Amino acid sequence: MKIENLKFQYFFWGAFFIFITGVVSGIVVVYSMHDQDWLESSEILVNNKVGFEASLGIFMRNIGVAVILASGLLLFGLPTLIVLFINGLWIGTVIASRLAEGVSLATLLLKLLPHGVFELPALLLAGAIGLKGFVFYYEPKKGWRLYFRLTGWIILMLLVAALIEGFVTSVV
Repeated sequence: MKIENLKFQYFFWGAFFIFITGVVSGIVVVYSMHDQDWLESSEILVNNKVGFEASLGIFMRNIGVAVILASGLLLFGLPTLIVLFINGLWIGTVIASRLAEGVSLATLLLKLLPHGVFELPALLLAGAIGLKGFVFYYEPKKGWRLYFRLTGWIILMLLVAALIEGFVTSVV
């Protein structure tokens, strides 16, 4: 298979795999540590703001992450690899530490799923754009139209996710 024939979906699934590897690593790290004091300090990971202020902060943070992820398109995919893994590691650590503290799986799902169904695909799309950096300079057609269209979808999904996180999941 020639490099220019690689489909975008492969990069999306590659981004998903890197992210999931980070999630699993975060879970393993938490469960391999037996320091109870560290687990109790995980409360600092919680956003205490609600409403518009929370939504705006969440949206701006996620846009920054998406820009870094997509920057891999021009930087040979390197920042994308690192940020996807680290974000997965962070999510895995939060999930595992909350479960270790006794938070129910149902409560975690109520906190993560409402906004996560928009946020995670948006960040994975940005990651797929960034992973395209591995072959971008070798492709005769750069596909700018696709990247701009995806950028619009990413922004829209991150906006919806931030509003849901700020107004819904922050009060659950």
